[in-house]
Amino acid sequence: MMSSPISCTTALSSSSCANVAGVWSRVWEEDPLLSDEECRDTTTKVLWTQSLSSGIYIDLRLQIGSPGRGDDKEDANDIVFVKNPGAIRASGPLAPSMQTLDLQTKREIFTKLTKIKSFAGVLKCHQGDVTSGTALEKDIVLLECCKNMKAPLQLCTCIWERMIDYQPPTGGADVGVCASYSEQQTDGSLYIRETGQDASYAEGWYRLPFTFEGPFFAMELVFEEIRSKDKNIDKENDENTSHHRHRQGFWVRAGSSFAYAVGRPAADDLVKQHTGKNLMELMEERIIDEEEILNALGQYVGLYGEIQNGKWNIFHSTNPSLVGCRLVGTDLMMRTNTEMCCSTVHKSADTACVGDFVKQVIICGDDDVLIRNWRVVELHGCSIPLCSDL
Repeated sequence: MMSSPISCTTALSSSSCANVAGVWSRVWEEDPLLSDEECRDTTTKVLWTQSLSSGIYIDLRLQIGSPGRGDDKEDANDIVFVKNPGAIRASGPLAPSMQTLDLQTKREIFTKLTKIKSFAGVLKCHQGDVTSGTALEKDIVLLECCKNMKAPLQLCTCIWERMIDYQPPTGGADVGVCASYSEQQTDGSLYIRETGQDASYAEGWYRLPFTFEGPFFAMELVFEEIRSKDKNIDKENDENTSHHRHRQGFWVRAGSSFAYAVGRPAADDLVKQHTGKNLMELMEERIIDEEEILNALGQYVGLYGEIQNGKWNIFHSTNPSLVGCRLVGTDLMMRTNTEMCCSTVHKSADTACVGDFVKQVIICGDDDVLIRNWRVVELHGCSIPLCSDL
């Protein structure tokens, strides 16, 4: 039987996140709040892709030197992380070839990988400051921002529910008080300031041009299954020919940009058990061993890319082997593997509408395919990239 859709993605009003829809690139981070400019983090690649009406979002954060940054790849990483579209399966372990590296090189790469951050879920926005007021009390810059009654983004509170996370759960709520500090340009670009509800940090965000007005789609992963290649993928599954696995994931398009994130299988998620820690601490304190860490790193996938001439090119990813691959393509691409295509998307009908289910097909081996069953949650001005349309 098909799993029930995630209820929180359908409970939001259509206007909840409209003002912050699009793709946001972080410009800087103050941690602690109001720290000197030279202490700001301006080098971490942070991309927040936000849907228009469902609230679904995906956040990807890669530090400078991270192997999964398409704009900052080191030659040494190419030896370990060979381009591999099959990495989209997120079945771990990540880069088994690391086992053959010398201790120092392995340690350096492990450190970079364990510092990656990525999470996804549902954003809820509220007008005004609905927190304790600490952010406005301690952040004089935010206070000035919200005095402009004609600002494109008036003071609001954003609550990011993290439903999947590359790192262990933080144990606290992810809540920021936000306001714009620039005029909105005709291409939709805009600068906003976000201050943590406890005033411990502030972040500056820039909305990328031409992502505010869409087109948009958002999908949620309901479950995945392994099937025999000779079984018709359009038919309903049956327990004798498929293996089900519950897994959460999200897929968002905003303008010509897209983001995709799939969490670890619920039954195998060792990381989720260690609230308040981070992956580096789990490794240093030997809470989980090297093999378990490699598996954990490989069982989560988060990525960001752009649609260029109809091709879904992956630019950045938690798994470096996916950088340079194409997220979706045609059956021919999958059969020949000439264009590093990760998957194809299918539906029995010619189009997909809100509420419909589509199947993302990923080659799993000589005899099997992995099928991710996605539910279309929102669709504005575009179509789902079905194999027949590419």
